Amino acid sequence: MGIGYPEDIAKVIALGVDMFDCVLPTRLARHGVIWRKKKSGKFIKLKNLQYGYEQIDITKSKYASDFETIDILCDCYTCKNQFSISYIRHLIKEQEPLGIHLLTMHNLKFIFNLVEDIKHKIIDKKF
Repeated sequence: MGIGYPEDIAKVIALGVDMFDCVLPTRLARHGVIWRKKKSGKFIKLKNLQYGYEQIDITKSKYASDFETIDILCDCYTCKNQFSISYIRHLIKEQEPLGIHLLTMHNLKFIFNLVEDIKHKIIDKKF
């Protein structure tokens, strides 16, 4: 279907769409791009949710010394095991498949969590 950006998923769910098939989360991961929740600062707002997200290209040099995990509140394998952004950046830069796998797991879990959040909002009649 080609609908893969989080804000587009939120919009079309509001219109009644309930099936998605897009390579975007994995394609972005292959190029070192991640999504993570954000509530303040600069971020992309998600329809009817109390948060948004930011898209980060960890291949940029400013992330070379970022020893934090992608998202401390994320429950994906990558974040739960505290792989640092700088380590994953190194893997991506060296074209190590593990880097792609770690980012893919994170981006997919981000989308799964987003859809789960929307599902709960729909059940509570707040979406």
